[in-house]
Amino acid sequence: MKALFKHLNFHPCGGTLLAALLAIPQIPLQGSISNQKAVAQQASCPAGTTQATLNWGTTNFQTANFNQTFNIGGVSTNFQMTENPAGFIRDQPPQVIGPVPYGVVPGPYGGINSPYLRWGIDATQNRNGNSTLTITFAQPVTLPVPLTLLDVDRDRTDELAYQDQVTVTASNQGQSIPVTLTNIGAGAVAQIVSANVARGADPRVGPGNSPNNQNLGNVFATFAQPVTQIRIVYESGPLPYAENQRPQQDETIGVADITICAPSGTGSIGDTVFNDTNGNGQQDPGEPGVGNVPLTLTLPGPDGQLGTPDDTTQTTNTNANGNYSFTNLPPGPYRVSVTPPFNLPDVTTGGGRQVDVTLNPGQSLDTIDFGLRRPPGGSIGDFVFTDRNGNGSADNGDTGIANVTLTLRNSTGQVVSTTRTDNNGNYLFTGLQPGNYSVEVTQPSDFTATTSRTLTANITDPNSENLNIDFGFRPGQAGASGETNLRIVKRITNALRNNQPISGVSFNTFINDPNSNDDDRLQQAGRSPVGQINLQPPINSGDQVEYTVYFLADGTQQLQNTRFCDLIPAGTSYVSNSLSVNGISNQGQVLSPLAPLQDFANICGGSNNKGAVVVGPANIPGGQTGFIRFRVTVD
Repeated sequence: MKALFKHLNFHPCGGTLLAALLAIPQIPLQGSISNQKAVAQQASCPAGTTQATLNWGTTNFQTANFNQTFNIGGVSTNFQMTENPAGFIRDQPPQVIGPVPYGVVPGPYGGINSPYLRWGIDATQNRNGNSTLTITFAQPVTLPVPLTLLDVDRDRTDELAYQDQVTVTASNQGQSIPVTLTNIGAGAVAQIVSANVARGADPRVGPGNSPNNQNLGNVFATFAQPVTQIRIVYESGPLPYAENQRPQQDETIGVADITICAPSGTGSIGDTVFNDTNGNGQQDPGEPGVGNVPLTLTLPGPDGQLGTPDDTTQTTNTNANGNYSFTNLPPGPYRVSVTPPFNLPDVTTGGGRQVDVTLNPGQSLDTIDFGLRRPPGGSIGDFVFTDRNGNGSADNGDTGIANVTLTLRNSTGQVVSTTRTDNNGNYLFTGLQPGNYSVEVTQPSDFTATTSRTLTANITDPNSENLNIDFGFRPGQAGASGETNLRIVKRITNALRNNQPISGVSFNTFINDPNSNDDDRLQQAGRSPVGQINLQPPINSGDQVEYTVYFLADGTQQLQNTRFCDLIPAGTSYVSNSLSVNGISNQGQVLSPLAPLQDFANICGGSNNKGAVVVGPANIPGGQTGFIRFRVTVD
């Protein structure tokens, strides 16, 4: 508190100073800006609101953008700069912020050593021009501490004039709100000429031009009531220049961090997703909710604007009745988006697939409906799935295959339409006239069909549905010509400590790898690749780990000159005489660390720092399965 009482005689038991502090608790008397912040912490906000501060140092302020919006505690706040005449905003020598006419720059300035918003005017070009910063809040807000204007002063003592002048006005939804400007008091170089106008002091109060590390030129604006808009007009004061002289200081002012009382009540957004059978955009009696429909809520980032890279999202699904809700939301702008299911692709409600809303403090916005429907006319479709057991029907656990092309033809073979499956493997043709149709699926690569690839479907009346046209595919594709694919799966099949199996882990079960179809194909071919994908228990130095590489020559033709290579993992050493090979006549070899890889270099995929297990070249008949197994010791 020493700086606050600078130049004053402080008597702990005296009453005069205490009375002064109580009379103006929000206005610092003297010293650095840190005193203002200490006073601001004592201020309180109305019930239902909390303090929120826009720190210029944390904003994504765009250089020289005269119209930007930021979020202060859930309140969308717009900053718009206008200049009269055009090009009037400019930074004069010494050009502290260089060519930037309007932007956030680091301190010190006005006694604060943190970033602030700064702009200048070109006093050498037109003394009658001005620049205006308009701050607009999306809803009425209270400012619990003064708005701080930085460096409202005059030129240095060796010059006759340049005078900063600011005029501050405020309104609440168009109604004028009284503004009171105050300087720091004794020693200030800013002069209050009327309630809402301040300019560099006349006669000059030394030093005239306030040093950047002092707040002698700062002015504090207080507002009698909540506001929705603040306007700060910056222009030169009435003092004339001396003949043949130009102003030599920077002719700029600044605005410090802004604190408001932001509404603290949280609210919710939601309602119903329903089957709008008549397509009128509203839920009528008998139109049921649609369950398990995904919805996304988009929240703006610190800039307060939707549709920018710093947006964040929340997701939810409708319940069995089609209801959904996003809760515990602060006030502000939001976007609600729906992802319709494949069989109800059209959105009938007015906003389409996404609706932008503004949530007020504590508001429950339970009117955001989405109506879905199938387009008029007949429809044909259903499911393209991974048929893991190859029985030609979709069973529990059979997942959809995304991005598969399907073609619809009429009774004469002409193409009516094409489509692709969604991420869940679903597809739908809509708007069809009654008649006989066929659906043809394009076989995805690396799969073998377990159902016919062309199925017939009939539309018997203008709005009938035929939603059971499914196509199954088993992982693994031999190809019509008998081309053979080599499928390889690696598993951990044992772990030993002191030559005894480590307890708590089973290596005798098949664990599906969702990122690979090869293990499914090996299992279907009668070689179940049992073992662990990742070993969970802690492994100590000296423990042994067994690896098994399973393989399948998937097709009818023999694979010629096949080679295998598996590098010994880093941090381990090969266990002598542990290599075994099944299904290949060539029993393989172990290359010592750093030994040349020679013919295996192009398939080993790395350097031979710890050694390598290599097998081949070997000829493997089509349909042959087998494995390569070895152990390592943890270093």
